[in-house]
Amino acid sequence: MPVLTYHKIGTPKEGDSHPRTYLSEASFARQMKILAFLGYQTVSPVDLLALKVAQTKPPCRKPILLTFDDASATVHATAWPIMKRYGFTGTVFITYQTIGQSPAWDNDTHALMSKSQIQELLNSGWTLGSHTLTHPSLTAQSPPRLDDELIRARKLLEKDFSCPVPWFAYPYGHFNAAAKKAVSRAGYRIGFATDFGDGSLAAIPRRTVKQGKLFLRELWKAKRLSLR
Repeated sequence: MPVLTYHKIGTPKEGDSHPRTYLSEASFARQMKILAFLGYQTVSPVDLLALKVAQTKPPCRKPILLTFDDASATVHATAWPIMKRYGFTGTVFITYQTIGQSPAWDNDTHALMSKSQIQELLNSGWTLGSHTLTHPSLTAQSPPRLDDELIRARKLLEKDFSCPVPWFAYPYGHFNAAAKKAVSRAGYRIGFATDFGDGSLAAIPRRTVKQGKLFLRELWKAKRLSLR
């Protein structure tokens, strides 16, 4: 079950501090068309958990999990309408204290989704996950700070959106043994990492899709990562 990661869909503004986190609208639309043509169907972390824990068969022949870190407003405005054409849904990971604001960790001015925009996605079948309270690198935090970033974020998201939040994504993809233990201690069933994920439930690998990369090759790499 390959897992792909996106951040912002669109074109970076001049002077953007992290232009590589953008994927153009045309590239994203082309990728979704390719996935649909190849017969892929989107699933949720629930299906991945069932596959990992109970060895349950996926709900479709070619499942794929599409994830979006940080909750950029471009996910709501641009990615969502494109995905709806193919009946696709995704999982969005929220940094709680920046809902409806700009990402302080990016030194950037692009907008993040508001609560109402996030709720619209949830109402349409998307899944909500946690991306901490403030987006720090978890490998540099003390145990109390780890617990605060992980536990409080989950509880606040569950309260605001009236749904369980057992899914987590590491900011920057950074994790170590202490961070993995903190993720499990905080009540998350899955922790999503990046390419360096070790395949355990606390560090599932994902392939981050970037502009200029051959998508079929990235999809193949994501399939390889899923075998860990």
